[in-house]
Amino acid sequence: TVLASVVFTNVNINDTKLPPNTIYKIRQNASLTPSTKRVRDRFWVPSPAQNGFVYYDFGFSWVQEVIDRSIIDTQVGRSVVEPGLFFQEMAYPCYTYDNFLQMIQHALPLCLTISWVYAFAMLTQSIVYEKEVRLKEVMKIMG
Repeated sequence: TVLASVVFTNVNINDTKLPPNTIYKIRQNASLTPSTKRVRDRFWVPSPAQNGFVYYDFGFSWVQEVIDRSIIDTQVGRSVVEPGLFFQEMAYPCYTYDNFLQMIQHALPLCLTISWVYAFAMLTQSIVYEKEVRLKEVMKIMG
């Protein structure tokens, strides 16, 4: 399995030195990268990210770090140790997974909509009944 391929965009085959501004692209194996079929989930669930270290797990950051260090070493002429690769997750407030909330968050809007439809139907029925029986006219006659 090929982990990744590197494409240098501004380097000629006949050149013996790298240009001062080396531009490259990392092409990873499609089976080792996250899917991009959906930009976001269909239903948002408030929770911390489940896949925070995707680029680290699939080796993208490691390949990028190795190539960057090699380019810096070639340009400077000596081995450069600092800065190193550092990962830190974004802060997320304290979170407790609530099973009841997860179950009801999709059903509650449906229940509210159905209750509104029922109330609207009952109101429409009473207005139609009032017009059929002509209660308004009777009330006018009665004074």
